[in-house]
Amino acid sequence: MADESFDPKPSKKDTKSQKRPKRDPNQPFPRAKGGGLRRLLVLAVGGAGVVALALVGLYSAHLGRPPWEWSEGDRAGFVDYSKTQVDEARAQVEAIDWAALKDTITEKTRALWDQVPAWEQKLDKKLADLRGQDAPSGGAAAAPATTPAATPATVEPPKPTRLELGCDAFREGIRHYKKSMNSQAELKRAKAKFREAYDHLEAAHGQAQAKGDAAQADEIEGYLQQVNVYLEDCSKREVLERR
Repeated sequence: MADESFDPKPSKKDTKSQKRPKRDPNQPFPRAKGGGLRRLLVLAVGGAGVVALALVGLYSAHLGRPPWEWSEGDRAGFVDYSKTQVDEARAQVEAIDWAALKDTITEKTRALWDQVPAWEQKLDKKLADLRGQDAPSGGAAAAPATTPAATPATVEPPKPTRLELGCDAFREGIRHYKKSMNSQAELKRAKAKFREAYDHLEAAHGQAQAKGDAAQADEIEGYLQQVNVYLEDCSKREVLERR
């Protein structure tokens, strides 16, 4: 006689009483396949976008006008400007072996090199102030009643003053100077820019004196003295490096 208590269905395994293995807190969580590469791509694209926006902002400040007012020449110049900024950023992180340069630099060279960031900041602010003063307040200036109002597309930017040209050349000069510790070519570019800056600033100094603007004349005199210090250092270093 068959046992009526027999159950043909297999009994379910009792898992409630079993403890789950604990995860090692020192081990990372498992990641989905392809997630790491996707995350890296997102970060790379996002980082490139931030850098591009920063370069657009810097270039706009350099030109003194927003991106939507850029000319075709401005857009073409943006590529060269971006490359220059990247090269300068790379140069800033490169270590300089001052001990190895002791025979090709003057006693003032390192101090002048350390002063470059402060002068860049000061000249950037000065140029922004000068270009802001040139821009008409409250938008485009009103045209005379007898003359049709000019459209923004036909309004040409004001011609830069000798002071603006001098400050701009001075700024470019110290940027080349910053990269000239291991480059004779950069040293020559820096010297040429300092000489250009001195000529413009000397003319601006004469203009300020002619106007009777003693405050501006004194300010320009300070720029002239500093440009001359950098110019003399470049000339002395050229002689030392040729030995």
